[in-house]
Amino acid sequence: DPTGRAAKLFNYFFGRKAHIPTGALQIALKSGAALLPSFIWREDKYTHHQIIGEPLKLDRTGEKEEMIDKNMEKVFPIMEKYISEHLTEWELFHDIWGA
Repeated sequence: DPTGRAAKLFNYFFGRKAHIPTGALQIALKSGAALLPSFIWREDKYTHHQIIGEPLKLDRTGEKEEMIDKNMEKVFPIMEKYISEHLTEWELFHDIWGA
C-alpha cells in the first residue's frame, strides 16, 4: 500500500518521485528470507503468464533506511522492465506520484 507506513518517497522510479511500498523488502531484510521478483500478466482472455525471478542479492549492511535505499535501487530496474513490457496490465489504485 503506497499510503501505508512501509511506503517511502523515492526519486528514481521511472525517473520520477514516487511513493513505493517497501514492506516485502523490509520483511526479507529483517527475517533473512529471500526476495523473489514475481510478475503476472494476461496473455488472452483466459490465459495468464507468471514469471518468478532469481532471488535478489540483498545488501544487509548498514542502518535500516540505508539498506532500504540500497536494495530498492536493485528492485526498481526489474519492476520498470516488466511494467514497461506489459504497461496495459499495470493498474494503480493510489496516486503514487508526487513530492
